[in-house]
Amino acid sequence: MELQLCNLCKHYIGNLSCLAFPEGIPEEILNGENNHSKPLPEQFDDIVFEKEN
Repeated sequence: MELQLCNLCKHYIGNLSCLAFPEGIPEEILNGENNHSKPLPEQFDDIVFEKEN
């Protein structure tokens, strides 16, 4: 799994979860197939990737 994108996001909580996916980030994001620039139907709220400052 590639967590580079998630590790850079200000919404990442850790343990493969984030504010958009508190129950677990989908594999398509974890493996880099989706850069999460647009909300997904199954996520919480409309949070997308935002680089942490």
